[in-house]
Amino acid sequence: MGERTTTIGKLVAASLVALFAVLGAIFFEPFERFWMWAQSYARWRVDELVVVPVVLAIAISLYYWRKGKERERENTQRERVEEGLRSSEARYRAVVTSLPVALFAVDPEGVFTLAEGKGLEALGLEPDKVVGQTIFESYHDASQVVENTRRALAGQASSVITEVNGLTFETRYSPLWEGGEFSGVLGVAVDITGRVRAEENLREAEQRYRTLVEQIPAVTYIDLADDSDTSVYTSPQIERMLGYTPEEWQENKLWPERLHPDDRERVLAADERFEAGSEPFSEEYRLFAKDGSVIWVLEEAVLVRGEAEEPLYWQGVMFDITGRKEAEEQLRLSEAELRALFEAMDDVVFEIDVRGRYLNVAPTNPSLLY
Repeated sequence: MGERTTTIGKLVAASLVALFAVLGAIFFEPFERFWMWAQSYARWRVDELVVVPVVLAIAISLYYWRKGKERERENTQRERVEEGLRSSEARYRAVVTSLPVALFAVDPEGVFTLAEGKGLEALGLEPDKVVGQTIFESYHDASQVVENTRRALAGQASSVITEVNGLTFETRYSPLWEGGEFSGVLGVAVDITGRVRAEENLREAEQRYRTLVEQIPAVTYIDLADDSDTSVYTSPQIERMLGYTPEEWQENKLWPERLHPDDRERVLAADERFEAGSEPFSEEYRLFAKDGSVIWVLEEAVLVRGEAEEPLYWQGVMFDITGRKEAEEQLRLSEAELRALFEAMDDVVFEIDVRGRYLNVAPTNPSLLY
């Protein structure tokens, strides 16, 4: 390429020299006779001698001027592209190295060609030391990593959750193709240890709460705030109380249907006032169980609101008070029987203290006291 440029440069220089010589022969006095003789002898040769070098010199000059401009534009454009690439690479490295991820690439042999990201620090790896090693050497103790890398090297993409050195990573393996040919695997591993631990703590707390709720002698429930007929949770005690499984009770929306006719109007009116937010809900009423028996319940509920005071859901509890109601009824009947007995007696039944003062007098025949 250098020799070709030198040859063309010499040709241009020679053409320019020839051009100036011809022009000097035309316009300078020492060469006037030569010019007159040339005109009278062979005009076409003189014209050719003048025109050809001029045209050649102009053409070559324009060519090289144009090539120079193109080369200048290409250099400028290439510099801009290179600067953009350097800037993009710097931004990419800044982002990747600050995120809790590990970005890596391996060639078809499993050798690291790229290793970046803060996630490498969590694994005790250094990017400069990882590149050039095989992933099978670096993770020989992590069978999941090795297995999924082999799958990706076979052309199969995958996304898995892997535990390495006590940390949990969600890793995506993607085969790389360049020009229709397999060139390796690109992987992105995100450290999700914190999220996994938080989820585990939440599950444990939920399990403790569920165990507590499902052990108390009452039915607990959660209904949607904007649709109280839709229950999102009903504790298993509903089956012991009314004979319905939680699924039956929720899916069939049985609460309104199982209200006792004598209590329906009163309870539904209280429920409407409660949903309107005018007063709390606390009612004693009767429900029909699945076997047709009557169950007395005490239900109390509150509205749970969010941080912006928006209604979220109704949370309530139902106690089986059938035993208490039966005891109260037995006591009432006993009192009525005793009262009827006393009223039928001719004697006076009374109670006095040590000073002879009357404390109680049965309403039988108090006139006998006087």
